[in-house]
Amino acid sequence: MILRYLVLFGGIVMMITGCNNLVSQNFGTHRLRTIDVEDADAQAIGEADYVEVAGAMIGSASVTTGKVDYWGKTTICRPILKPREQGGLVKGTSLKVALIGCFKTENPACFSDPACLPYTGQQVIGLVGAPGEVEILAPQWRKHSIEPTADVTYIQLGEKPMAWHWNLLFFVGGILLAFIPEAIRHNRKATNKFNT
Repeated sequence: MILRYLVLFGGIVMMITGCNNLVSQNFGTHRLRTIDVEDADAQAIGEADYVEVAGAMIGSASVTTGKVDYWGKTTICRPILKPREQGGLVKGTSLKVALIGCFKTENPACFSDPACLPYTGQQVIGLVGAPGEVEILAPQWRKHSIEPTADVTYIQLGEKPMAWHWNLLFFVGGILLAFIPEAIRHNRKATNKFNT
């Protein structure tokens, strides 16, 4: 009995997740929103989940959570700067940043190599979301004379929302998982009632 309710609940959760993501991807927050670096802050990004920051530069200073995840990857974060701020960072001037880009890598050289990014060029595009254990990063930023603002926004560089066909599969799979076992059970009950 409990298993039946767990399967039903799991199917409903999968169905709602798939439907929500399909709608968000086509009409809402999962659509790519392009923001100019001069206007880019938490207020401009708002509820967007997938953003591109046009005209931004990725700073050479880098910090890491130092934790290795299940797949052997470490999170590395770099400041996302306006072009005029890059020179100040190189000179060691104290800098407040509103955007920080993070990515996961297996390559330990990525920590020191400023060109090591999940893609080539200076394109800043990815999903909005902080990495785990952000509090570990604060003392490391101070060593680089960087101070994240109170409402700093983290962008997971190179990450994209789940493809539409996977969301559709979640939706359809959820329907099947939730309703087919219930339909079979109802059919058996009706057959047993008819036979007695």
